[in-house]
Amino acid sequence: MGGSRCGTAWCASRQPIHVGRKATNARETYVRPATIIALVFAGSAGVAALLFVLDAKERAKTAPSTSASAPVSTAVEVATAVPLPSSIDTSRVPPAPKPTSDAREAPQQEGPCPSDMVLVEADYCPFVAHRCAKERKPARPGEGAACERYHNEVICEGALVPLRYCIDTYEYPNRKGVLPAVLVSFDEAERSCAAEDKRLCTVREWSLACEGEAIFPYAVGLERTASACNWDAASEAAVAPTRGSTVAGAFALIDKRLPSGEKEACTSPFGVRDLAGNVAEWTYEPVNSKTTDPFASVVAGGAWGKGPAACRSLDDAHPPPHRAAAVGFRCCADAFGDAPEQPKGSARRKGSGKRPIAPPRGLP
Repeated sequence: MGGSRCGTAWCASRQPIHVGRKATNARETYVRPATIIALVFAGSAGVAALLFVLDAKERAKTAPSTSASAPVSTAVEVATAVPLPSSIDTSRVPPAPKPTSDAREAPQQEGPCPSDMVLVEADYCPFVAHRCAKERKPARPGEGAACERYHNEVICEGALVPLRYCIDTYEYPNRKGVLPAVLVSFDEAERSCAAEDKRLCTVREWSLACEGEAIFPYAVGLERTASACNWDAASEAAVAPTRGSTVAGAFALIDKRLPSGEKEACTSPFGVRDLAGNVAEWTYEPVNSKTTDPFASVVAGGAWGKGPAACRSLDDAHPPPHRAAAVGFRCCADAFGDAPEQPKGSARRKGSGKRPIAPPRGLP
């Protein structure tokens, strides 16, 4: 190794490899390692190419034949055969249902009024007087006098006014079997009716729906029958304040309301329920003021207490913000269609106008 520049590994790789020897004076051939590696890779590539060609020929034999004029669609062609819309057509998408706070179905229009309202069509007498046959004196201070029975006659003064309108069958919320709303102000009552595309009843609309064409003093006729309506249940009392955490407890001690429609006999000649007793109701008098007495906010009828509760029992001394434990409301609306012609006999009556009262519809 003396003077040699190669290392042991390098010098070993330089040793001659005898790849072949002939009997004649054949010389020895030396092959570098890099050449051997290249030959090995070349041989492997050739074998792989041969196997690939044989496999392709075998698949060609088993594949179904196709026409040259009808090329097979690839997956990409199928996916792009129909162009996708750039945006969704929202006009074909059904709108989402609107949320509602009331699960009941909307009333259907049946003739001139919705199904939850009653049509009232008659003449209204501006000035009415009845003569009491049996009066009940107040039992204690603060109670009002009431008539147990009226004479079968009525005095009507003034020109009759033809009216045609719709009125809720029951006290608000106008649902049979539900307690009527109370402790509501006149302004709140107006907004509640407007939310249902209705309006608060006027004084004359409420009174006419109660008394009927015969102008009865009570919604049930001439007598204040104890069992007919929810009245005379107890002495009415006030709840003060009318808002706050203490109201519920104080109100529960005096509340004598019944669910709307529970008293079947408490039906007016037009078929409106609970216009006598249960709760008094806010009405609107357009000729009065909302700021000074007499107020446009008029309490009509009477509640479950011992007050008069007659069809013409009206109290205009309370301003619109007033609330009471026995005052609720109901709504009215214009009847569908044109107003009828003015009925005969609508000219102003002269004299006393005294005439007998006919019995209510459905009663003997």
